[in-house]
Amino acid sequence: MTLGYLTRRCGIFLLVVWIALTVNFLLPRVATPEVSRPRGAPARQFLLDRPLWEQYTAYLGDLAHLDLNYSMSSYPSRVADQIGAALPWTMALLGMTSLLAWAIGTLLGSQKSNRPKAAYAEHHGGQKQQ
Repeated sequence: MTLGYLTRRCGIFLLVVWIALTVNFLLPRVATPEVSRPRGAPARQFLLDRPLWEQYTAYLGDLAHLDLNYSMSSYPSRVADQIGAALPWTMALLGMTSLLAWAIGTLLGSQKSNRPKAAYAEHHGGQKQQ
């Protein structure tokens, strides 16, 4: 691996992360109808009374400090609390699906390797061995 390759890969990684963060910032602001947007103190807390560029820079600054702040969709709760509540279930599902994939792959692989070579050749259009 050359330095140019590593630089390109890191640059693409940073670009993808920046695009994902920007989309994550814009979607709640664009997709939420004006009628259902927070007003009053919550709006000031989310900086919705300020220009979009100021909201964006505050968002990136909070992320740099790992402060996920409050959730716009379920206001009184913090995003970190919601992630903490969902994480055990996510890890359990990930563990179960990984075990299932391993078990099924192992069983299918062992069956495939135990097949006689003549039957394998016939099944795949080859000549029978004599």
